Amino acid sequence: MKKQYTLTKDNKFVEAICAFSNDFPNHQKPGYLIIGVNSDGSRSGLKVDEEPLQNLMGFRTDGNIVPPPLITTQSFEYQDGFVVVAKVIPNRQPPVRYKGKVCIRIGPRHGFANAA
Repeated sequence: MKKQYTLTKDNKFVEAICAFSNDFPNHQKPGYLIIGVNSDGSRSGLKVDEEPLQNLMGFRTDGNIVPPPLITTQSFEYQDGFVVVAKVIPNRQPPVRYKGKVCIRIGPRHGFANAA
């Protein structure tokens, strides 16, 4: 059974946004969070209303990510569901912290940096 994520404040989306904000390898490229697509590339049938989109944009102003990330979002409607794309611009002065933790990208996944 596939795990379904929702755009609430209790999930991995906020950590991914923080990790995209921390560009420690200095790639100077944005990170993209794509919601509504399965790992095989098919659309998941996501139903989008205003609340999830407001939650996504609220991640930058709720005070949990410091300094606030720069995020832009766009949604696309298809017959079989919505796709939401969030573009996260790397912060010029990392580290960016989520609830005091420094989230980083480790290949295709994210993790936490230590003090070293």
